[in-house]
Amino acid sequence: MLSKNPSANGLTVRNANHLDTVECTFKNVVPAADFVVNKEKISEPIALTGEKDQRITAEYRVKVRNNASHQAQPGDILEAPQAFPGMNIAEVHVSGELVTEQNMRLAQEGNSWLIPHDKMQPIGAHTERSMTVAVTYVVTDPDATVRNEKTLTCRSSSNHEGVGLVNTVALRSDKDHRDKWKNACVDLKAPHNAAFTLSKKAVYSPVVVTGAANQELTATYEVAVKNDSAFTATPQDIVEEPTTLSGMNVIGMVVSGDLVTNPAGLRKEKTGSWRLAKADMKKIQPQQTATMRVEVRYRVADPKATRDVRDHHQCVDGSMDKGLVNQVKFASGDARKDVKGAKVATEEKTASACVSVAMPELTVDKEVYTQKAYTKEQAYPLAPTAKEVQFTYRFGTGSYPLDTIDISDVVMDVNTGAHTDQHLTLGTLQCTGATVIPGSGTRNDAPRLAVDKNHHGEIVCRTTVTDPKGYSSDGCVHAHADQRAGALHRTRLSSYRA
Repeated sequence: MLSKNPSANGLTVRNANHLDTVECTFKNVVPAADFVVNKEKISEPIALTGEKDQRITAEYRVKVRNNASHQAQPGDILEAPQAFPGMNIAEVHVSGELVTEQNMRLAQEGNSWLIPHDKMQPIGAHTERSMTVAVTYVVTDPDATVRNEKTLTCRSSSNHEGVGLVNTVALRSDKDHRDKWKNACVDLKAPHNAAFTLSKKAVYSPVVVTGAANQELTATYEVAVKNDSAFTATPQDIVEEPTTLSGMNVIGMVVSGDLVTNPAGLRKEKTGSWRLAKADMKKIQPQQTATMRVEVRYRVADPKATRDVRDHHQCVDGSMDKGLVNQVKFASGDARKDVKGAKVATEEKTASACVSVAMPELTVDKEVYTQKAYTKEQAYPLAPTAKEVQFTYRFGTGSYPLDTIDISDVVMDVNTGAHTDQHLTLGTLQCTGATVIPGSGTRNDAPRLAVDKNHHGEIVCRTTVTDPKGYSSDGCVHAHADQRAGALHRTRLSSYRA
C-alpha cells in the first residue's frame, strides 16, 4: 500500500503484510548544472608609447556554455589579469549578453576581479552566452615595460620568454582546479614604432638691422611636428640650432603654440643649441600635427661687422651661412631613443628655415655729365656760355627693400661746406628702376622716387639744371675764370617704406 506522508518531502511506502513499516522518501532534486568557460583575445597588439601614465586597454571575450539539459544560471566568475612589469591594473569592466549590466566595473577580490552570479543572465540548455572583458592598465615605469622586449609578446613555441597581457577566467567553483582556468593573451608592441615628421618655415622676412649698436631684433619661425604613428605620443626633446652673422649674437629663444604646454624660454646647451624638453610638450594624436612659434632674439653687437658681410644677408636655398638659418631636429635623431630596448632609426630628422637680413643702407653718387666732381679740384669745366648742366644720380639701397626715395639738393657754402637754406631746383628727372613723382617729396618742389618692386641694384637718374652761372655765387657751381661745375651741393635723401 502507498500512502503520502504529509510531513515528509516525497512519498512514504508501507508494507501492509508485515508488522514492520519501511518508509522511503523521494525528493525533487534538480540535476547539477554543467558549465564550461572559454576565453579568447579581442585586441590586436597594443603599441606602447614610452610615456609614463599611458593608459592601455586589453579586451577579451569570455564564453560560458551550459551543457546541462535544462536552463541554469552560472555561479560567480573570477577574472584574474596578470600584472606586467612597469604597469598597474587600473580597472576591469564587462559588457555583453551574459551580464545584466553593461560596462559594469568589477570589484577586486584579492588578485581577482569578481562577477557576481546575480549579475549574470540564465543560460539555456546546451547554449552559451558571452561577454567582453576590458582590462585597463596604466604605465608607471616606461623603462621597465621594455627592459626585455621578448616579454612584450605572448608566450609561444618560438618565444619561450614571452609574457604579454595574460588574462585568466574561472568559475568560483573551479577556483582550486587550475586545469579548468582558461587563459587568453594580448601582445604588446615596443614604443619604437612612434614616428614624427618635422617641418619648419620662416614667419617674417627679412629682419632689419638699423646699424645702431646693441640693437635687439627677433627672427620668427614656425615648427610643425606631425605624429605619423597609429597611437598618441609625445615627441622626444627638440633642439633648435640658430645661426648668426658676424657682429650678431643669439641672446634668447622663446616658443609658444599648441605643441608646448606653456610659452617658455628654451634652455641653452653647452654646444650653443637650444633645447625644448619633452616634458614641456603636449601629446599629439595619431596622424595629427602640432605647431609652435619660435622667436630667436639677436643682439647686434658690432653693426659694422654685420654690414661688412652684406653678401651673406640674403637667404640662399641649401646654404647654412646665408641669412639667419635656424635648424630644428629631434635630440637623439628619433622620437624613442631614450626608451630602453627601443629600436630607432639612425638617420637624423631635421628641418630648417631662413630669415634674410636687411640693412637700410641708402647711398648716392653724383656725377656732372659722366664724371665725378666731389671736390673743388675735381670740378667739371663749363663753357662761359653754358646754359645748363647735366647731373647723374646713382642710388644704392643696400639690402633693404625701399619703397620710396625723396631727393632734395641742398646748396652748400663754397668756402665752409656748410648747408645753406637754398635748394637746387631740378629739371625733368628720368630714372631707371624707379618712377618719378614730381613735387611730392619733403619739399613741395622736391621729387619722390617710387622704387620699382622688381628692381634690384642701382637706380640711375639724370636731370639738367638750367643757367648754371646763376648758382656760382652760392656754391652750386664754383666760378673760376674758366667756369667749372662742381658737386658743391649735397643731395639730402629721405627713404620711406610703406
